[in-house]
Amino acid sequence: MMLRHLLVQIKGFFGDKSRLRKRDPLIGDNTDFKCFEWVIGQRFTSRQSFKNVVAKYGILQGSNITITSSNNHRKQNIIMKCVSRCKFYLYGGWDSRRVVYVVKSVDGEHNCSRNMKKNRQMKSRWVADQFLEVFKVRPHWQAKEIMATIKKTFSVLVNKDFAYRVMYHTHRMLHGSMLEHYTKLGSNIEALKHINPQSLVKLVNNPTRVDNANVSQRLHMCFEGLKHGWLEGYRKVICIDACFLKTFLGGQLLSAIGRDHNDQMYPISWAVVEGDENDLVIKSYEHQAILNGVDKVFPKAEHRHCARHIYAHWHKSFKGEELKLLFWKAIKAYNKADFEDA
Repeated sequence: MMLRHLLVQIKGFFGDKSRLRKRDPLIGDNTDFKCFEWVIGQRFTSRQSFKNVVAKYGILQGSNITITSSNNHRKQNIIMKCVSRCKFYLYGGWDSRRVVYVVKSVDGEHNCSRNMKKNRQMKSRWVADQFLEVFKVRPHWQAKEIMATIKKTFSVLVNKDFAYRVMYHTHRMLHGSMLEHYTKLGSNIEALKHINPQSLVKLVNNPTRVDNANVSQRLHMCFEGLKHGWLEGYRKVICIDACFLKTFLGGQLLSAIGRDHNDQMYPISWAVVEGDENDLVIKSYEHQAILNGVDKVFPKAEHRHCARHIYAHWHKSFKGEELKLLFWKAIKAYNKADFEDA
């Protein structure tokens, strides 16, 4: 009888919702920041989540919020304020009892005007994350359009350099860095050899490295299907061409191209090699100190001289308007035939 009475009391206690303590709201990506208000006790999953929410709030509200105090140790406290004359004040810290990051003190009133020219929370990496889905559809989104979209979406004016940084961070998010791609080169080659062992894939590492690191120097590829297709059914003509790779790694792309019976291009083989030292071209005027310095530092480089300075010396011995026109006609010739005609 006493046990039944005790159970009824426990059921009545937990059944009364008015006695239950209302949990503080958990703030995340699904929060509507257009009508957001800061309240003491608001919870966040981590310290970084709290900073992300403050950044999004500051950008959408047009408030130039900055971190005035930050402690990465112990309670991981962060104090944020707006511009100097604004009343806004926000203090967050780690709650070890509930294992969440909470707002401990706040004054959410703003008496400052919206700032469209400067917002410290507007980071290029953050904007890249917001527009990531757009870049998936439009990978070549132009800088001017990015600037106009930021202005329309967040009411913040940014320059072209900021738009280029957004493009850079988005490219890294979607495709990874160049270093990450090259670290997968060895495993990709082994997978290709396992699937198609008759294909020719040869990777040469740089033997001059002092630290003995596996740094690739040359790569040659020729697929089995392309090789047999050219040998069995195409014209026995090979065209070899090369172009420079316009990346920070440099190098050249060599290609061997054949011709089919319809006189269309047929790829046979290609290779990526290092650039030749003779590719370096130095242009200067005829000063003896420069001539000696280039010959000593860059002995294999092609050293060209400024045409205007050559003409200044040449004009002393060969005068006349007709000779002047012939000189510049020869200078501007891009091939041997035009040079001989000049």
